[in-house]
Amino acid sequence: MSTEHSDSSSGRSPLQSPLFIWCLLGVAALCLIAYGIVYHQLNRNLDVEVDWVTYRIDASEGSVVQGRLSPGSRPGDPQPFDAIHMGPEQVAALRTLADGSPRDAIVSGSVRVTSWPRTAFTFAGSKTKRVSRPDSPTGSMMVSELSSLTGFLGARLQNGSPWFRIEAKLSYERSFAPPVSGDPAYAPEAVFSHVLYEGPLNRGEGIALRRELSDGSIYILVFEMK
Repeated sequence: MSTEHSDSSSGRSPLQSPLFIWCLLGVAALCLIAYGIVYHQLNRNLDVEVDWVTYRIDASEGSVVQGRLSPGSRPGDPQPFDAIHMGPEQVAALRTLADGSPRDAIVSGSVRVTSWPRTAFTFAGSKTKRVSRPDSPTGSMMVSELSSLTGFLGARLQNGSPWFRIEAKLSYERSFAPPVSGDPAYAPEAVFSHVLYEGPLNRGEGIALRRELSDGSIYILVFEMK
């Protein structure tokens, strides 16, 4: 009478061995780490310098504000802004007059944006100049402009492409001294709006927030990624 002995390990598939399973887990872990590294490189906060400037552009020069148009305010805002995506050549054309001289800004500066979506940002500035007006008692008048913004900026890579975001309260006011009644060209102006934009923005390109004023001129705030 014979007795048969079975060895359970002899019938085990190589795919079921502990060594193979540990190797498989190691490969999976390396793949996850590699994916995480690549994803982080393609989707991360940027640390960039952004130039900003505000202008009021006469209606006759409105054609210099060109680019791809998208909303620049929340839906239903009573004083909405347009957002215009401008390439490097369009930004350069906006910053200069026809004779090649720099366009006169209301206020300008630069800011370092280091996080998404909330790098705190604020500015306030004013410009006053005397302009000729022959029918005025003094032959001239003072024009004062005030512009301010308070809110947040953001910059990051999204799937490898630079993105820029702005969400802020923006105000612009213009007044004349002495005041002129009955002439729309000299009517006081006041704009108070919530601006909001998010989209792609490569270095050298600009986002222009634009609103037409009551006299047909254009108020514009430009952010240019350096």
